[in-house]
Amino acid sequence: MNFSNSNSNVKSSGPGRFSNFTSDVVPPANGAHADSTDPLEISLVSPVAPFLWPETRVLNRSYRYDCDPVFDSELNDVKTIFGIVHNLTCEGVDWIAGKIRAFDNLSFFLIVAVYPACSTNSDVLSSLLRHAQRDHTRLKIRLKFLQRGEDRVTTNLCIVSESGSSKMVVMPTGNFSLSSTSTDFLHICFATDTALHHQFTSWFDYQWAIGKLLNEASANMPDLIPAVGDPEADREWIAYLTCMEEQQSTISIDAETGDVIDAAGNRAKSVLDEAKVPRPSIAMVQVGKVLHQGSLATIDNSSRVGPLDCPISAELFGVDADSRTGTVSRETKFRVSAIDDKTLKKLESFRKRTRELLNKMSYPLADGARWVPHTVRPLLEQELARVNEEGKTLLGDTVKGDVNAFVESKRHAVTADAQNQYAEMHSGKAIPNEAVERILDELKKRLQRATGGKLLPMLSFLDVRIATAPDSDWSTQASQAFRFLVHVAKYPRDCLTDPFFLRGLRIDQKDLMAAMNVVSDSLVDRYVKEDSGVDLARDQNRLIDIIQSADVDDIVRCEALYRLMRNGTEEQIQKLLGNAVENGAV
Repeated sequence: MNFSNSNSNVKSSGPGRFSNFTSDVVPPANGAHADSTDPLEISLVSPVAPFLWPETRVLNRSYRYDCDPVFDSELNDVKTIFGIVHNLTCEGVDWIAGKIRAFDNLSFFLIVAVYPACSTNSDVLSSLLRHAQRDHTRLKIRLKFLQRGEDRVTTNLCIVSESGSSKMVVMPTGNFSLSSTSTDFLHICFATDTALHHQFTSWFDYQWAIGKLLNEASANMPDLIPAVGDPEADREWIAYLTCMEEQQSTISIDAETGDVIDAAGNRAKSVLDEAKVPRPSIAMVQVGKVLHQGSLATIDNSSRVGPLDCPISAELFGVDADSRTGTVSRETKFRVSAIDDKTLKKLESFRKRTRELLNKMSYPLADGARWVPHTVRPLLEQELARVNEEGKTLLGDTVKGDVNAFVESKRHAVTADAQNQYAEMHSGKAIPNEAVERILDELKKRLQRATGGKLLPMLSFLDVRIATAPDSDWSTQASQAFRFLVHVAKYPRDCLTDPFFLRGLRIDQKDLMAAMNVVSDSLVDRYVKEDSGVDLARDQNRLIDIIQSADVDDIVRCEALYRLMRNGTEEQIQKLLGNAVENGAV
């Protein structure tokens, strides 16, 4: 590894450095030369998270971004920006200073990564230090030293809004992507959920804890440019690193939460604490991680096969479907079936089994909304296929494989019953033949649709997450999270103690319990491995009732449920609930 100092005769793009980026020319879609397109004539695009850049419409010069850097559009209500940036230049320092002036409540916590011959030089660090000294409560800087230029890091920023929600920006380029960059570099901006927000914060707190303070000494880094054959540059850089070496911070990482722990054994103060940004509780972080393991499932009614008995227009019977006389109204409906009542009820029960199966193999997340673990979906689809096949077999046996022939075999019975209805309303008159034919045609169409496709409706899946924004006067996350965890905790315990819990399913009990286990429940592990735990399940169901009735905050009740599912004792749970009451967490 060789570098020369900035007194080299090699030309650079700035004082003592080379530019690390190039601006590729991307031809417009019509093949014209890029210079022939007036930038002011190109339409503007303002991206909204999640987005990546440069998108294809910008690459072919159909659009251009309305702000620079591109993620600037996500800073309208910013409160805190924290993260790591490399190749910071004076332009980047000016951008930071401009944002501090523009937003009265904005605070920065930045780690600047430096390495030999990077774009960041002593002038940049000195300028940054002056701004940090002037705005010492709102701009805080640490340095991360890299041995080699090849070790350069990705720029990662977390943008926290005034409401507490957060977004992440991931950029392979440095200097906040203000410099000209190659179009080969892909940048991403996306909203985070509770789990990712927590993990990134813990990672950043660790990097912050081991980072070096920006001061007069650390700002005086050697200005180098890449060169070959000058060992003096090596010695300069090594001497600088040696000078910057300080006593390594005594820190550790919480094995369960990932939080940084200081030498005294306490959770280290996070940059979020200093920025007065509420941090999600560990319980909410854990629920957020659980939700990553599944999807919200809804029944796709558009794929549903209609009832096998057929609605018939009242007009075929010569009457109005709706009539009104003064304050009294009447609604007249007709239905007809070519299938006998007993068989029809069996078929209808098959047709409606999707909801029953979904309820048995998922957790309720909200009213009418069911959450299915990814590990359960193969088992659920296996059951849906089985029930659908059983229903289709019964339907096929009923119509004997030929819908038209089956309906025609019922012509006499259908005609006679329709005639009786018609005669009752029209003083014994005969029903028109045209009406009978239309009724039979509707029956054929209904049964052909049922025999030609799936009898059961399909499912649709959507990802769901817990937002990072804290609770407000009109919104809450903890209450729904607690109700969700109650069902997660009760499922395996009811499965072991209720003999009718799995009625209607043809799945091995252990397989289903293991697939539904999204929290590493110690009871499930015990039952799967040892075939034991029924008595424990009964006792823990009693504890769940105690937790549900406890007059404490939902967050505390979530923590108590997690403690129970992680083999916590009744004494530990009662102590947790009791401490919450004493501390006013009610």
